[in-house]
Amino acid sequence: MIKKKLDAYSIQLDKQTSFQIALAMLKDSEHIHIATGDWAYVFKSPDRNKITRITPFDPAYLHFAKLCYSNLHQNLPRILKIQPLSRSAYIVTMPNYQPGVEGDRLKFINSFKKVFSEKTLIGSGFSTLANILNVGCESGEKTIPYFAGIDWNPDNIVFENGIPIFLDAFYQEGSEITQTIKSGESTALSEDECVDFLTIPFLIHGKQQEEREI
Repeated sequence: MIKKKLDAYSIQLDKQTSFQIALAMLKDSEHIHIATGDWAYVFKSPDRNKITRITPFDPAYLHFAKLCYSNLHQNLPRILKIQPLSRSAYIVTMPNYQPGVEGDRLKFINSFKKVFSEKTLIGSGFSTLANILNVGCESGEKTIPYFAGIDWNPDNIVFENGIPIFLDAFYQEGSEITQTIKSGESTALSEDECVDFLTIPFLIHGKQQEEREI
């Protein structure tokens, strides 16, 4: 089958485009599927320079992407484009960062976590980054149901020219949302949001192993 030439960065979609249609377009294009996470599918652009993340529902990451877009920092991803789709879905495009090695990811996340947790910011070199993420956490707690703050998973760290990038800093309590919906109890999500949440990759495919192809 001949793949269609398509670049998610330049293609014009709108809020009438469903998640299913947008995902099918990416799969039917020259984009390379490189990972399926719990909340999103990840593709590499045909020129291999950009990464596209598409999700049916992930308010925590959308909040993070908007925060990064408005606050440029060497340790945060450069968000090239945020494309809203219908309902809760959206696409985020960013540069194609490198995964680095596990030891370097752990070193950065452990150093920053210690500084962030102890609030010892003065002279740490992390003060601006910590302030940005603190602001994001405060607003996330107020506006996003089941917001859980910083995700300290070292796999969220990637690199650009040796500089660590906190690729995905916030998360929601997905297990709590799942249990609440299954129990039939009232949730903090709307009916449409519940439907969208139930289509995230983890609930469709189970836990996936990231391919980490670069």
